[in-house]
Amino acid sequence: MSIDQNLLECQKTHAKVGIVAMRNLLGDGGKEDVLYVLKGIISLLEEIPVSDDKSGAINELLGDARENLEIAHSMMGGGE
Repeated sequence: MSIDQNLLECQKTHAKVGIVAMRNLLGDGGKEDVLYVLKGIISLLEEIPVSDDKSGAINELLGDARENLEIAHSMMGGGE
């Protein structure tokens, strides 16, 4: 396995650990923390280059996701 492949596998493992950590945060009542992380993930997704014929639909979906996270945060009593 190449160094690049090892790094990729390590990053995947870290991401999986992050999912478990977010699940634990939810279990402990850390909903705002999870929303913060999800907002960061959406920002990362927005950086992924996509073909022009799909960019409009993808941008719309990501915008909807960001809006829904903001609504969820508001409903929990969070501020901007």
